[in-house]
Amino acid sequence: MYQVKGILYLIPVPISDDNPESVGAEVVKVIGNTKFYIAERPKTARKFIKQLCPSVELQALVVEELTPESDVALMMKPIFGGHNIGLMSEAGNPCIADPGATVVTYAHKHHIQVVPLSGPSSILMALIASGFNGQQFTFHGYLPNKKETLLPRLKTLEQTALKTGYTQIFMETPYRNHFMIESLFATLAPNTLLAIACDLSSLQQHIEIKSISGWKKTEMASYHKRPAIFLIGMAQ
Repeated sequence: MYQVKGILYLIPVPISDDNPESVGAEVVKVIGNTKFYIAERPKTARKFIKQLCPSVELQALVVEELTPESDVALMMKPIFGGHNIGLMSEAGNPCIADPGATVVTYAHKHHIQVVPLSGPSSILMALIASGFNGQQFTFHGYLPNKKETLLPRLKTLEQTALKTGYTQIFMETPYRNHFMIESLFATLAPNTLLAIACDLSSLQQHIEIKSISGWKKTEMASYHKRPAIFLIGMAQ
């Protein structure tokens, strides 16, 4: 007998709490018809689902937490019974700076349809707002958290940006922003351009591009504990 499989939907989550409208009607429609979910953090996923679809009975949902130790085959079992599954990150798009790629790889391996839904990406929003090279760029995720390994890595990113023109993009845990900024100041040349994009898509959104020498004249206290994307690049 032919087995009808469900669809794996890659569901974007708003990157700021005060702007749930940053995801479209297609996302709302999928959520309204999906019972099974795999999420980086189930609590955040349930909050988002209820926010977009107040009529959904949260008790009826199955939301599995995805960790590096998760049994993906077990989580994906409902899809072989014809049920759709939604994959959700903590914020933004699944599979970028989170463990979701293992689920998508499993889906492709078992010939399950994968449908990405459109939503906010802090990485792309920061890139297009920076004025840096949007044709060639590299996202590095989180950089090393020890200064002895971070400083040489930052120098390498700077050299790559200046030599190739490729924009270098990375992020940091909000409470470590000051550590990252101090490391950038200690490493990069005075004329190197740095963009910092904070609280993207929120009412507090702030995006600024300056040379390192210019940043050193700026009051940096306001960047503490704010979700931020950092970019090293060249003006176009």
